[in-house]
Amino acid sequence: MTAVPPSEPLNTARVFARTFAFFRVATPELLLIGAISTLGSVGVSLAFDPFARSLIGQQHPWIDLAGWAAQFPVFVLSDIGLAVAGLMILGTGRVRLRSLAITALVAFPAALAIDLVENLPDLIDRSFQHGQGPSMFHDVGAILIGAAWNVVWMPALAVAAEEKAGPVASLRRSFDLVRGQWWRVFSFTILIHVAPIVVPLLILAPIAAITGLDIPGWVAAAVATPFFAFGSASQATIYWELVRLKDGVNPREVSTIFD
Repeated sequence: MTAVPPSEPLNTARVFARTFAFFRVATPELLLIGAISTLGSVGVSLAFDPFARSLIGQQHPWIDLAGWAAQFPVFVLSDIGLAVAGLMILGTGRVRLRSLAITALVAFPAALAIDLVENLPDLIDRSFQHGQGPSMFHDVGAILIGAAWNVVWMPALAVAAEEKAGPVASLRRSFDLVRGQWWRVFSFTILIHVAPIVVPLLILAPIAAITGLDIPGWVAAAVATPFFAFGSASQATIYWELVRLKDGVNPREVSTIFD
C-alpha cells in the first residue's frame, strides 16, 4: 500500500500515553526484554574486552569498534523483542512470551540490517574516533545527529515484525509513513535518545559524589533499562499511529481489508 499524506498530525502526547500504558500490562516482560540489551551488553563487554585486547592489542585503534560489534546483536534482539511486545499489546492487549520469541527471532535478520542503518551515525563516529575521548560537545552533537537520523527509520522494526517485510521494504515503508511528520517524530525520538543516558547520570552522579563510591556499570545499565524499554517499545506505538493516520485503519485492519 502506498502511503498518502496524513490527514492530521501525529499526536505525540497520545504516543507517550499509549506507550506508558504498556507498562500497566506487561512491566516484568518489558523490563526483562530491555535488560537483554542494557545488562546483557555489560556482560558481553566484560567477557569480550579482555579477549579482544589480548588478541588485537590493548591500544588497537579498532578495539572500541570491535566491542560495539560484539554487543550489537544483543541490542538488536532486545530492540526487536520490545517492538514486538508493543505490537502484541496494541493488537491483543497482552504479551505471550512464546509467540513474542518466535516473532522476534523470525524478524531478527531483518532487524539486524534495520538497526545497522539506524545506528550508522554511531558506527561511523566510532570508526573515526579510534579510542579518543570525545568532548561533551561531541557527545551532545552525536545524540542530536543520531536522533535526527533515526526519525525516518523509527517505525521500521515494527513494519518488519507486523508486515513480515524484509529490511529494504521495511525501511522504504518506514520512510513513507514518517513523511510529513518528521518534526513531530523528532520531538519524540530526541527524548528517548537522551533519557537512557541523562537520567541514570542525574540519579547516580550525586550518589557517587556523596559516597565517593565508583558506580558499577551494571548498576547504571539497570537504571537505564526502563528508559530503553520505553524507547524501543514506542517504535510499535509510532508505527501503529502513523499507519492509522496515513492508511485510515490500524495495521491489523490493513491485512483484513486485503484478505
